[in-house]
This record gives sequence, structure tokens and C-alpha cells, in this order.
Amino acid sequence: MNHQFEIDNKWNSITKLKCNNEFKNLILRCKEEPDFIIRFSNSSNYSGYWDLLENYMKQNYNCNPEKSDKFIFLLLLTYPKKYISNLNSFLQLKIAFNELINHGSSENSDFTCNGYYFGDSNNCICSQYIENVYQFINNLSGIIFNVGSVCNNRYRVISENDENYQLMKKAQRDRQQEKKDGLPEGFLQLERLNKKNAKNAKNKNKPTKPTNNSCKLNSIDDNSYITNSKCYRCTNKNIFCQSSKGIFGICSCVSTQFKIKYKSVLKCLQNKIKMFDCLNCNLETRKINDSKLCFICDKSNKIINCKKCFNDSIISINSENIFCDNCISTVKKCIDCNEFIMYDESYRTRCSDCFKLKKQNQEIINKTCENCNCDYEIPIEHQEWRKTCNDCYKKTICHCENCQVQVKIYTVRKDGPNKGKEFYNCKNCKKYKFI
Repeated sequence: MNHQFEIDNKWNSITKLKCNNEFKNLILRCKEEPDFIIRFSNSSNYSGYWDLLENYMKQNYNCNPEKSDKFIFLLLLTYPKKYISNLNSFLQLKIAFNELINHGSSENSDFTCNGYYFGDSNNCICSQYIENVYQFINNLSGIIFNVGSVCNNRYRVISENDENYQLMKKAQRDRQQEKKDGLPEGFLQLERLNKKNAKNAKNKNKPTKPTNNSCKLNSIDDNSYITNSKCYRCTNKNIFCQSSKGIFGICSCVSTQFKIKYKSVLKCLQNKIKMFDCLNCNLETRKINDSKLCFICDKSNKIINCKKCFNDSIISINSENIFCDNCISTVKKCIDCNEFIMYDESYRTRCSDCFKLKKQNQEIINKTCENCNCDYEIPIEHQEWRKTCNDCYKKTICHCENCQVQVKIYTVRKDGPNKGKEFYNCKNCKKYKFI
């Protein structure tokens, strides 16, 4: 398996490890060792931790660890215990070594580059023996570790069992299939949702079959029985009927051989000649092929299955529309390439290709944070409203203790007894509270 891939030109490493309690307990046990920080600061001691990981993966995954597995294990050893206990996914880790090397600093990284060192016996945390290494410091714990010239290109680490990663790969496969079939972006996701809703509605409205414990009366054999109906031909009562051979409603006044032949002819006629109402002109016509239009309407019209409401719609035979007239005005278009996109979220105004292209080509400027006076990078179109760096902005955000919705923290600036106090006003549950 390939244990690395690129997203937005950023190198991401994939690991078999799962971010579960058992794996986190292994990390915490290692960190509880006496003089752990001193021991870990020497790269010659990395092998002891790789041996622990090897035993763990043989026991839980029935395989040996690869470099990406060793990399994430030792990287997590550099984080504080409280951070490890609260970790839910490897995607929460801010690595971005490549941005640190190229730009010197990054808001997407928990680390700082301490320098570039030359030596004869250095090991990268991924177990690669290397002479020249970068040294990084974890800003949350102060622990120093070595990263080689390959791993310093890593942007983040993802577990192949991570739910978000699986959803991301599924979205990539959907987009490839949509491009191949000429479908608008987001169609396959909408189609799956509609099928699921239709299935649930069908199961909900499905009547329960009553238990039938009754038995047939006057039964002669499995396929023959006597009815109380009158014969259509001679009005005789108590017709003896053989359902496998005869025609219902006619008694023995007509020979069985004739009934069988007549029944066969009717069956052939029903299979070959069928009548239906044309969807366009509503006139009854003979069905010739699988078309739902009559012979005249079929020459100038065609039927499509709308890609949004999934209902049949009649359009001109030369039209290339994939939506019906009622839906086409409600489907969003990418503001850059004008292609259809079928996402319900209001903030998704671009297709994935245009969004990536815009992000790659956007102009980045440096700005000074109004709170901490540190420089940070932002896109040039955000310079009018962006006033603080990410770290300072996060300090102004909390969760409402009543409904757990994310709310903004404000400071009282008006003169009075509450001046300088912080508070939030939740718009969801209308709760107002001083912090």
C-alpha cells in the first residue's frame, strides 16, 4: 500500500494505527517513565520505543510497523499527557513541517524548527538512519526531536481507518466518477441520500402481512378447485377450474385443449402488444419500444431523468439539459467556471477544482495582530476584516454551557462596575452570561 498521498500539493502520510484509547494508553505509559524527556532527547534511544510499537502492532494489527507508523508514534510522544488524553483524531495534529522549513513559521504547526545539524549517527523519528537532520521543538511541551530530509516535507498524518479520511476519499472517488459521466458535482451524494430516504419511507409505509392460517375448502388437488362463479358462456354454476391449464370463468363447455391454445395466444398478445398513454400528448398509443412517448412525439422529444428531483421530464431531442424546467433555476453554478454544483451548503459557491485553483493562486500578505503584535499570513482579500491571528481569535471563542453552540466572547468597554469583564450572548438559546 502507498503510505503517502498529496492533497492541495501537501504531502500527507497514512498510518494503519487507530487513534483509540488502547493506543493512547501506550503513549501515556511511555511518558510516565522516569527521566522520559532526557531519554527521548537522545535519538539513539528511539529504537526502544520502536520495539514497543512493534509488539503493539503485532498484537493488535498482526503486522510490523512501517515508517509512517513509527513517525506518528514518536511524534505523539512529544505532546503533553493532557493533549494525548483529549486527542480524537490524528487530523487534529498541526504538523506542517514543510511550511516551517520553507517559511520559518506556520500557524498550521505545533512545532518550531530549532536548527539543521550534521553528524555521523542520527536517526529520524521514522527510523531512517540519516547524517543530516532537522531538530524541531514541540511548542506545547518543549520536547526536542529529530526529523530527516524526507519527513520534513510531511504536512499531516492520517489514519486509514479515520472516518473523516474515508469520507474524503469517497468524495474524491465520487468526483472522478461524476467527471467521467458528465454529471454535476455533488450529484452522487444527493442520489444516495434520496435513495436512502425513499427506502426508509417505503419500509415505513410497508403494510404488515397478516398471518393466514386458513386452508382451502373443497380442494381437489394443488392446482384444481371448484368455484361458485357462473360460466361466462353457459351460465353454469360451480365451475371446476384448473388454474395451470384452463381459463378462469369458463366451465367444461369448452374443451381443455382449446382453452390452453387460447390462453397461449392471449399471453403472446399481451407480451408483444401493449397500450399506454403518451407522456407528451396524453393520447393512447401502442407501445413499440421502451419509450414512454408515442411514435410522433418520439421524433422531436426525449425523456430525461432529472438529476435533482429524479422525476421524468420531457425536453427537446436536441437539448443537453440534465435538469427539468422546474429544477434548473434552483441548481447552483460555480461562480468561476459556471458549472453546475449540487451542494446544499450556502458557503459552497465554487466547485472543488476552482476552489483548489483559487487557493493555490491567492496572494498572501503579512499582517500584524492587534492583540499580540505578532506577524501572521492571510490572503489579501481578507485584509479589510481580519484583525487578529488564529491563536488570538480562538481566545475570543467558547461554547455556550447551556446548548454547547460556539459563541463569541465580548468585553464590556462602557464605564461602570462591569467594565473589562468578558461575556457572551448565545443567539441559539438566548443565554447571556459573564465569564
